[in-house]
Amino acid sequence: MSEAALSPFRSSFRDVGASINQYAGAQLIMEGKLYICACLDDATDDDNEFLRNDIRLKTIVDTDRKLAITKFLGITRCGVSLVSKSYIENIMAQLSTWTKFKILFGMFTSHLDDPALVKPVIDVMIARGPIRESLDVLDTARQQICELFDTVLCQNTTYPLLICGGKLMRDQNLLVVLLLLLLDVPVQHISTNFVSSVQDLQIDLSQCENEGVFEIGQAMVSTRDQWVGTMKEHLDKSYRGVGEYFLQGSVNLQMLSGLRDALQAGSKVE
Repeated sequence: MSEAALSPFRSSFRDVGASINQYAGAQLIMEGKLYICACLDDATDDDNEFLRNDIRLKTIVDTDRKLAITKFLGITRCGVSLVSKSYIENIMAQLSTWTKFKILFGMFTSHLDDPALVKPVIDVMIARGPIRESLDVLDTARQQICELFDTVLCQNTTYPLLICGGKLMRDQNLLVVLLLLLLDVPVQHISTNFVSSVQDLQIDLSQCENEGVFEIGQAMVSTRDQWVGTMKEHLDKSYRGVGEYFLQGSVNLQMLSGLRDALQAGSKVE
């Protein structure tokens, strides 16, 4: 078995179109166009060669860091953080005054990675649960999400495209769910794809040494069956649907049409 087949990168890597079409039993999404994975830093040299030469990747979207749009070796890379100021304020509001003070002090002393400072934040995230956390990201990061769709995801020239990011893949999956809802993929197929992704995560969690990441990951596993349906219900109730979520965020109908041209099965765009 090759190094690439054993790498952590390959264990989370999947062709979204192929997965959706398998569960739907029909060609709904173009295969070989949209990919998702966890942390790209886990990719080996063989993996990188696979992305360049086999996949012929054009664009990488990294949800784990803010990056200006750059191009290297023919691949465009951009980064977007879905952790907005409002999201951070919502988390901080749940902390004690003393904990807030220690975190602010840690910012000035560059000790924010101190476990004593990280644990209270992790505890709040666990208490809120993965569904509430994801809904908060959906609401508070709408500007960042809409800008990403407007400048990158709705451009048919950016595909094949890979969405990567954190090991738990929350933000990657959130973007993929929005993409699939815009493409009118039935919710049950989107949910089945997500559940399968989280089942792969459950295998990776067995080797996780970070207690906080492990607990958040286990919470994601426990709510996997409800996650996609709750995202869809929230979009319908709060924004009158996924289309309005983007239209209210200044992504116009023409741009959304470009997304369908790029990814819907039967498209003539290459």
